[in-house]
Amino acid sequence: MERKRPRRYVGITGFMHAQEVQEAVRTFAEAAGEDADLMVGVLVSRKTLDGLPPGQPGRYPPVAEVPGIFATAQTPPCLRLIHYNSREPDVAGQLARLSSAAGANADGFQLNIAWPDPDDLRRVPACRLVLQVGGQAMKEAGGTPEGVVRRLAPYEGIVTDVLVDPSGGRGLALDVDAASRFVETIAHAYPALGIGVAGGLSADTIADVAPLLRRFPFLSVDAEGRLRDADDRLDLAKATAYVQCAAAAMRGA
Repeated sequence: MERKRPRRYVGITGFMHAQEVQEAVRTFAEAAGEDADLMVGVLVSRKTLDGLPPGQPGRYPPVAEVPGIFATAQTPPCLRLIHYNSREPDVAGQLARLSSAAGANADGFQLNIAWPDPDDLRRVPACRLVLQVGGQAMKEAGGTPEGVVRRLAPYEGIVTDVLVDPSGGRGLALDVDAASRFVETIAHAYPALGIGVAGGLSADTIADVAPLLRRFPFLSVDAEGRLRDADDRLDLAKATAYVQCAAAAMRGA
């Protein structure tokens, strides 16, 4: 049977509390169509997995609280992803630990890791597995769509999605023309791979990526950096406005 691309999503990364998720879910239910999910992203690092304090306390909850954050993300269709970053090998072993500690209610993982060992990832049980292609990964791939396609080859059939994200949660604006070239090239090479873009997205910038959503109706979007307040906490007003604008842009795609 031919594999199809997974459902697209409107993503918010950096939830800290179940109440934030409830508000985002409510807004998405009112604004979205039927062919996209709300991606609820919770950040975990190797440090927080080991019980150490995070470098960004406004974005990384204690691992023990992750299942409770996800528990309210049930309907409308939600995609609950743990966004994991680590600089150490044996990512599959770390994800196994993470699944035991915080995986309840999660649907999968996003790996914010530059080109992890694909053979290692084969040991990860089947789930939604998103590979972030951030700034470092872009650099290691030569900074070109063709280079990224070549680097993705060993991950075919292992990861379900790729997120083109040069910003890496820093709120840097997405180069829409460059993103279009990356999405087109990756989509042509991997017709079953989900594809998303991120970089400085908010209610104020969704209009910039609307042409991408029209051209690529399978495309997902994710936002983090520009949805924070001055204390680096998730700003619910910004988050819900972004959800409304992104859902409207997808309906118009």
